[in-house]
Amino acid sequence: MTRDAVVIGAGVNGLVAAWRLAAAGMRVRVLERRDAVGGTLVTEEIAPGFRVDTARHDVGWIPPAIERALVAREPELRLLRPDPAIVAPLLGGGVLTLSSDPARSAEAIRRLSAPDAERWPDFARLMARLAGFLATLYGAPPPRVPGEGLGDLVALARLAWRLRRLGKADMIELLRTVPMPVTDLLDDWFESGALKGAVGAAGIKGILQGPRSGGTAFVLLHHLVGGPWCVVRGGVGRLSDALAAAARQAGAEIRTGVEVKEIVIRSGQATGVVTAAGEEIAARVVLSGADPRATLLGLVHPIHLDPDVARAARHIRFRGAVAKVNLALDRLPTFQGVPEAVLTGAITIAPDLD
Repeated sequence: MTRDAVVIGAGVNGLVAAWRLAAAGMRVRVLERRDAVGGTLVTEEIAPGFRVDTARHDVGWIPPAIERALVAREPELRLLRPDPAIVAPLLGGGVLTLSSDPARSAEAIRRLSAPDAERWPDFARLMARLAGFLATLYGAPPPRVPGEGLGDLVALARLAWRLRRLGKADMIELLRTVPMPVTDLLDDWFESGALKGAVGAAGIKGILQGPRSGGTAFVLLHHLVGGPWCVVRGGVGRLSDALAAAARQAGAEIRTGVEVKEIVIRSGQATGVVTAAGEEIAARVVLSGADPRATLLGLVHPIHLDPDVARAARHIRFRGAVAKVNLALDRLPTFQGVPEAVLTGAITIAPDLD
C-alpha cells in the first residue's frame, strides 16, 4: 500500500510532523532506527533509582500552538521554565542569579555593578524583541531564494514586512547583532566580567566556536527564542512519549528498530524509501528528520542530485562541541555562599568570557 507520507526518524521534529499530518487525514508511517522514540530527547536510567536526560536536558523552543495542543491533550505533562534560569557561582563566594523578571535580575546584578544593573532592563527588552522576530521567522514557511514564482515573491515580501515591523531602530539592531561575536555585543552593554560570562555562555552552547567568533550573538538570540529554556518534569523523554502517543492516536504508525538505507527517486520525485532489511515502502511524500548532509549525501543516490546542491550540502557547517557527564548524587551540590533554594536553573561556571 502506498502511504501518503513516510517520516524518517522519530525525533521530536519527526513526531510533530507525523502527528500534524495524520491529524490532517494523511496515512503516515514513521521509521526510527533506534528502539526508542525521541532522538536526543530521551530519559534513561543510569543507576538504580536515577533517571536522567542522557543527551539533551532542555527541549529548546516549542511553537506555542504545538505546546498548547500537547498540554491540552496530556494534562499530566509539565513543561517547566526554571526561575532563576541561570545560576552563576562567583569566584570567592556568592552567586549571580538571572531570572525572567528583568527587575529581579537587575537587583542581583547591582551587587556586581550599578551601571550594569541600570542597563539590564533595556538589554533584556531588546533581546526579547529580537528573539521574538526569530520566533515568528521560525514558525513561518521558509522562502525559496532565489524565488521562481509569485508565491516565492509573496513569501519574501512577508518576511520583509515582518522585519520592517520591528521598527527602524530595532531592525538596524537585528542586522547589526546577528553577525556579531557575542563578546562584542556584551562589551557594548556591560562592564562586569561575571555577568558577561553568565550571559555569553549561551552564545557558544553546543557549537565549535569561542565567544569572539562571528555569529555567536545570533546563537545567543536563538537560545532566547520562546523565553527561558524549558525542561520537563520527570525528564524530556516524557515529551517524546507524549508526542508519539498523539501521533499514534491521530492514526500514524511508528516503527522502531527500522533503519532507512535509501530514499527512492523516480522521475525526479521521491517515491518512498528502502530499509536496511531490503523492504521498499512507497509514499507520495518523504520527510527526513536526519540532518541535510546525511539526508542528501547519505540517503539519496548522487545521480539524482544537482552538483550544486551536493556541493552546498557538503559545505554546510554544523560541527558541534558537546560533552556531557551524568552524575548520580546523594544531595544537591553545595557552593560557597550559594543558597540551596536558588539551584533551580542551569549552573553556569564562567567567571568571565575568557
